[in-house]
Amino acid sequence: MSSSAEPPIQALKIRAQISSLDFHLPKPSFVSFVNFEVITSLTKPPNHPRQSASICVNLRNLRLKTTTTQAVHHSLFKIHHSLFISYLPHVKPLIVTQGDPAGIGPELALQVLNSPLAQEFPLKVIACANLLGELADRLEIPFLKNNIIDLPLTTKIKPGVISAEAGAHGFACLEAAVEATLSGGFSAVVTNPINKEAWHRAGIHHPGHTEYLVEKTNTSDHAMMLTSGEITCSLVTTHVALKDVPNLLSEKRILEVIRLTHQSMKAIRGRQPKLAMPGLNPHAGEGGLFGREEIELLIPCLEKARAEGINIIGPLSPDTAFLPSLRKEIDAYVCTYHDQGLIPLKTLSFDLGVNVTLGLPIVRTSVDHGTAFDIAWQGKASPTSLHEAIRLAARLV
Repeated sequence: MSSSAEPPIQALKIRAQISSLDFHLPKPSFVSFVNFEVITSLTKPPNHPRQSASICVNLRNLRLKTTTTQAVHHSLFKIHHSLFISYLPHVKPLIVTQGDPAGIGPELALQVLNSPLAQEFPLKVIACANLLGELADRLEIPFLKNNIIDLPLTTKIKPGVISAEAGAHGFACLEAAVEATLSGGFSAVVTNPINKEAWHRAGIHHPGHTEYLVEKTNTSDHAMMLTSGEITCSLVTTHVALKDVPNLLSEKRILEVIRLTHQSMKAIRGRQPKLAMPGLNPHAGEGGLFGREEIELLIPCLEKARAEGINIIGPLSPDTAFLPSLRKEIDAYVCTYHDQGLIPLKTLSFDLGVNVTLGLPIVRTSVDHGTAFDIAWQGKASPTSLHEAIRLAARLV
């Protein structure tokens, strides 16, 4: 008699395909891990797709890293594709916002919908359909209207021009996406860049995505974290003047960001992470000669974090905190102000970084670049950061 725990034919076929690769792949590999896990994953109820997504990530990584024959690469692609496609009807889509319509967000959205990534992850874009349609014609990109949630513009928008109308529309797309995700319609929100001046002109008082999301979701503990394969940085303070930073640093806020960073990196890495904190002042204060924030605030906070079992070093001299030899050992940096973290991250990973808002009740990731008004609607913008943001969002849901 058939048991409900028996794997479906699709799973058996996929396992057979994976097993056949054992003869081609160098040992050791994680193909045996996939063999062990794939049946368990595919026999779970359809609303539990996380493990299958994890296997897909492994297969994609293996396909990219292995030096075996082209035929094996092709087989891995087919397995990865069939495994994920088998789950697409059961996975809530991610929703991608267009960002400021006068910037590069609309063309990035068009590009991602036409990329292989859209075959891996179910995606919807919230934007003005007419604008995307016209831009698709202009750039000779297929317009996939069924993947668009239309929020019409009420006025014409010019590329590269800051306006209240563009700011209001970008905010409306964001708000609709967040509300739909909070109500369970989508698995995560992925945001394209907005222009803060355009928001201000439209009467929107939030300085950025993060601050809006924190207020909207009534989140008490939160942090902005930017991550890439090269470096990860979370921020104690964000969009504030440099002169205001010292007064905004407190034990509560510093420990809040350290804890959130620790929890997030533990989930991403699958192990206990190692963190580091650069000092606020030159040479981390040089024993109090260049400021006492390290002695009076940062060091006591780090001691309390270590007492909680968090592995964190510092305060480090900021001018040497990001050297390659140290970065190899550090999973994430907890930085006291915006540019302390974003300068090294964007220098090392401008097209690969992803912005994550920690502590929210929903998953939200974002590109780590701006609206690039100077190249808007020209088809020159790279979608790499958006691709990485989508991959990380799918991993975190």
